[in-house]
Amino acid sequence: MNKICIKRLLILIIVGFCLLISASKISAQNNQNLKHINNPVILTDENTKYPLGLHLEIFEAQTRELTIEDVVEREFTPSNKNLPNLGVKTSAIWVRFRVKNKSSLTQKWILSLNDTRAGTVDFYFPQADKKGFNIIKTGRFLPFSTREFNHRFFVFSLPFTDNNEKTIYLRLTSKAGLVIPLNIYSLETFLQEDKNNILSLGIAYGTFIIMIGYNLFLFISLKDKIYLHFVLFIIGYLWFRLCRDGIGHQLLWNNFPNYYEIQSLALLLMLFSWIKFTQSFLKTKKYLPTIDRFLFIISLVIVVAIIISIPTKWNNIIVIFNGIVISFIILTTAFIRWRQRYKPSKYFLLAMFAPLLGIIIRSFSALGFIPYGFYVENRSNFTFSLSVLLFSFALADRINLIQDEREKAQNEALKNAELNQKLIQEQNIILEKKLKKEQNNYPLLKKKRK
Repeated sequence: MNKICIKRLLILIIVGFCLLISASKISAQNNQNLKHINNPVILTDENTKYPLGLHLEIFEAQTRELTIEDVVEREFTPSNKNLPNLGVKTSAIWVRFRVKNKSSLTQKWILSLNDTRAGTVDFYFPQADKKGFNIIKTGRFLPFSTREFNHRFFVFSLPFTDNNEKTIYLRLTSKAGLVIPLNIYSLETFLQEDKNNILSLGIAYGTFIIMIGYNLFLFISLKDKIYLHFVLFIIGYLWFRLCRDGIGHQLLWNNFPNYYEIQSLALLLMLFSWIKFTQSFLKTKKYLPTIDRFLFIISLVIVVAIIISIPTKWNNIIVIFNGIVISFIILTTAFIRWRQRYKPSKYFLLAMFAPLLGIIIRSFSALGFIPYGFYVENRSNFTFSLSVLLFSFALADRINLIQDEREKAQNEALKNAELNQKLIQEQNIILEKKLKKEQNNYPLLKKKRK
C-alpha cells in the first residue's frame, strides 16, 4: 500500500464520516416529519409484529416519587419518532400506549423493550374486572429473577381476556442513554427473531474468543507485551458486549444488580489496554516521547475518573467523554507516525477506523445526537470483529518489518565485517610492502654508514 493509496484511504474515511453525519441529519429530519399515530394499536391474526414508536406517549417526571395514580391524568407528549431516543436522563420516564386485541384470544402476545440498559422497568397492565393495574417491577439494577421471562431484553406477557381497548403504562429510569424500542410480538415471531439475533451474537463472540486464544499464544511464544495488550483490549470489549447485550446479566452475574460497576470496569480495561497497545505498536516512547508521556497521563486520568464516577449519576457521561477523547488522540498519534513513514501505521489507521467510528456513533447516539436506529447493535460486533482481524494483520506486518530490519541489520553487519576484513588485508599488504622495502634498503644504509 503506497503513499497515494493511503491518501485515498484517508480521503475516503473523511468523506465517509461526512456522509455519515449527513445521513444522521437526514434520518433525524425524517423522524421530525413523522406524525404521531393517535389511534390504538390493533392486534390481528394477520400481523405478528407491531413497532410502537409512533403510538407512544411520553411523560418526563422530574421527581421519581410519582406513582401510577399521579401520572394517569398528567399530560403526555405524543411521540413522533419510530425509535424515541431521550439521551441521558436522571428523571423518571413514563410511557403509555393504547392497544386493542382483535385477534383470537388464544393468540399469545408479548411486549418487548429491545434494549438492555434501563435501570428499572415497571410494567402496568390494567386489570380486567376492576380498576387498578397488575404490576411487574424489574430492570438492570434488580436481580434477574424479577423478570417475567428468562430473557436478556425486558419482556412482558399481554394477558388479553377480551377485545376491549386497554392503556398500558411503563415507568423507566436509567443511568445510560435511554432508548425506547418497544414492540408487540406474537410469541412465535419473537422466538424466531430472537433465535437469529442469538446466532449473530454467537458468531461475534466466537470470533473474539478465537482471536484472544491466537494472540495469547503469540504472547507466550514471542514474549512481546504488545500481544498481551491486544488480548486485554479484546477481553475488555467482549466483557463490555456481554454487559451491553444483556447476556452477562442473564447467564453470569444474574444476581448482581450493580451492573454499572461491571460495565465500567470492562470499559476501563478496554480503554487502558488500547492506550498501552497504541504506545507499543506505534513506538511512541522512542519516536514521540511527548505524546507518549501524554498518553501515560491520560491513562492514569481514565483509571481515576472512571473508578470515582462509578457510584455517581455522571458515570455514563464520563465514560462516553473519555472514549471520544481517547479515540481522537490515538487517531492523531497514528496519523503522525504515518507521516513519519512508519510503515505499520497505515494498517493501524485502517484497523482502528471501525472501532473509532463505532465509539463515536455509539457515544453520539447515547447522548441523543444520532437516532438509535441509525446504528444497529449487531453491526458494532461485526465492525469490531473486522477491526480485530485488521489489527492482527497490522501486527503480522509489524513482525515482518522487525524481521526485515533484523535481516537488514545482519546484512549490514556482514557487509561491514567483510569491508573491515578487506581493509585489514589491504593494510597488511601495504605493511608487507613497506617492510620488504625497508629490508631491501637496509644494506644500502649500512654501506653508507661505513
